[in-house]
Amino acid sequence: IIEYKQLLKSQRFWGVLLASALGSGSIFIYLGGGPFIGTEIFDLSPEQLGLYFGAPAAGYFVGNFLSGRCSERFGVDAMVFSGLGFTSLGSALSLIVSYSGYGSSLSFFGFMCFVGFGNGTTIPNATAGMLSARPNLAGTASGLGSAIMIGGGAALSALTGTLVSTDTGEIPLLWLMEFSAVLGILIMLLVTQRQRKLAAQKRRTTLKTTPQDSQRSPFINHVVLYHIKCARQPNISAVRSQIVGIATGVRLILAAVFAQNMIAGFLPHHDRW
Repeated sequence: IIEYKQLLKSQRFWGVLLASALGSGSIFIYLGGGPFIGTEIFDLSPEQLGLYFGAPAAGYFVGNFLSGRCSERFGVDAMVFSGLGFTSLGSALSLIVSYSGYGSSLSFFGFMCFVGFGNGTTIPNATAGMLSARPNLAGTASGLGSAIMIGGGAALSALTGTLVSTDTGEIPLLWLMEFSAVLGILIMLLVTQRQRKLAAQKRRTTLKTTPQDSQRSPFINHVVLYHIKCARQPNISAVRSQIVGIATGVRLILAAVFAQNMIAGFLPHHDRW
């Protein structure tokens, strides 16, 4: 409980988490309404729907690949922001085509590649941002962040089912995706603005302490630089916390499987799971 209280007080954790949840919410909205749009609006066969429906996966693969190459160069915040931009771009282009009267299954599912690309860029970097908010609580941040993202996505997916119908077409689904992505962009703008303020305050503090540092002996300055270097090293407790979080999840899964088998052993054959 104490760990959760410390984590919930982190503004950066909440900012990156909400931005990531809203970005991934676009995918959950698509998952909730995409099959209905494909079968009822565009009259796709099950084989065609299965082929088109996996379009975001291709974009997600490319986004993950580029994220691993570019995150260290451009930074976590910039990658999350750009990923949300691509997510918004995909739904916006699909909206424009649909309003112009040229909407089709190819345009609808094709532009979802941009949404998948954006999520492939956003989610890995947002996860890294959540874990870095409190490095000593990385396992707690990973579990809580994943639960909130999945819960929010499930709520958006259920909301999509109430908005989409054969009369409205794909327009409400696309607007909901666009609203979710744009709201994530606005939250990420607040996060980056706060980071700039904190960086400016840190620079001012450094400038104020510089004259004092110059009066220190070379040995004291060497000790200070050594401690700064040690502070930049990866936090062992963060890695340990992450391992504990993963191990806890594995234990819960094994416990659930064991309980299911135990219960099934006491049931008649036709009632077993």
